Amino acid sequence: MKKVDLILQPKGLVQTVDNKPTLETGKALIILEGKIEDITSLDEAKKKYDSKEIIYLNDHVLIPGLINTHNHMSMSLMRGIADDIPLMDWLNNHIWPTEMKFVGPKFVEDGALLAIGEMFLTGTTTCSDMYFFPETTAKALEKAGMRGQLVTPILDFPTTYAQDGDGYLEKAEIFAKKYSGNPLVNIGLGPHAPYTVGDETFKKLVKLNEKMNLPIQIHLHETKGECDDSLKSFGVRPMERLNQLGLFSWKVQCVHMTQMNDEEIDLAIKKDLSVVHCPESNMKLASGICPVPKLLKKGINVGIGTDGAASNNDLNLLGEMKTAGLLGKVDTLDPTACNAEEIFHMATLGGAKVLGLQDRVGELAVGKMADIVAIKEEGFIDSFPNFNFLSNLIYAQSSQRVDSVWVSGKRVVKDGELVTLNKDELLERTKIWQEKLSQSS
Repeated sequence: MKKVDLILQPKGLVQTVDNKPTLETGKALIILEGKIEDITSLDEAKKKYDSKEIIYLNDHVLIPGLINTHNHMSMSLMRGIADDIPLMDWLNNHIWPTEMKFVGPKFVEDGALLAIGEMFLTGTTTCSDMYFFPETTAKALEKAGMRGQLVTPILDFPTTYAQDGDGYLEKAEIFAKKYSGNPLVNIGLGPHAPYTVGDETFKKLVKLNEKMNLPIQIHLHETKGECDDSLKSFGVRPMERLNQLGLFSWKVQCVHMTQMNDEEIDLAIKKDLSVVHCPESNMKLASGICPVPKLLKKGINVGIGTDGAASNNDLNLLGEMKTAGLLGKVDTLDPTACNAEEIFHMATLGGAKVLGLQDRVGELAVGKMADIVAIKEEGFIDSFPNFNFLSNLIYAQSSQRVDSVWVSGKRVVKDGELVTLNKDELLERTKIWQEKLSQSS
């Protein structure tokens, strides 16, 4: 008998079958050294494997850990600080001034840990983050045990993190080299947006990435105003400008994309770009609607992101999945658009593909990392009866049903409570920051 670390015996589990998420029953997950070693029947598992631990989850369905493909985790400390305001007013007159006053390593650490706790409790095991002092966020991810892609911020104006484009790029290169090969943390480049990064900095970024070959994530085509301003200043819309500058030589992760014409959709296909859909943030800031149904029909890979809690105001990817499904339907007036299977794929394997991690996460499959969420099936009035698991997961209230979470086979949530983080400590740290920010407003 082969020695393994853990056997999970659930009521059912969701696997990818013929490219579709499918509920399977009568199977056990075998975990060894952080990976899924085997998926077989419990009887067969007992014959073949000697496990340190067997966990029976008779009322649970296991799903792959959810993947939040865009966030600004530490902005959780600014949740609700400037609501119901247009995007540029929100940034220029509220968010950026607050960041100049308060953002430093301690702010980033406390905000990141708060965000990680919220995401764990709602089923997210992997998150992409774009924010200042990413080395501090990396330590928070390692402390909590969350998997993450950190895209280092790059702008052409001073912040508490760097003074100019050269400074941001220099820090990005140092950080990427330091974390190369890290089992939990992947590094990318995060030019903030076409309206905050000039041509010369983009050219230097392209030159740097010819050497580094890192993932790139950027806010792009977020609003009509962004596209109109680009036409006035550069004579082309933002996507074409970035293409001319050579940014699309890599598989860029394009966040928001509420403004896309047919030519730009064709360009995304040609350059193998991924789109990150942030429906709730886009709705709250009245930025627009990403044409997800059209993108999916064209074969463009789409993931789901929450954006930061300052513009959402939560990091609950299960809720974001429901919003994405409903928004796709009402935008097209087609009830078949963005069906449950498509939305689930976007939040799991589609998200993994956005981050270039599809060989490691995104589905329950042999050889993949054991990033797993146990959804409790019984005892919830607002999610019962349950005729279709995926539909119920997405369209009914689901976040309270997240019972246990594992990342690389390590349990980070048990019985709905955080394991690797202290909830009371997170709340106490947050109260201190709330008082500080309140006094300055």
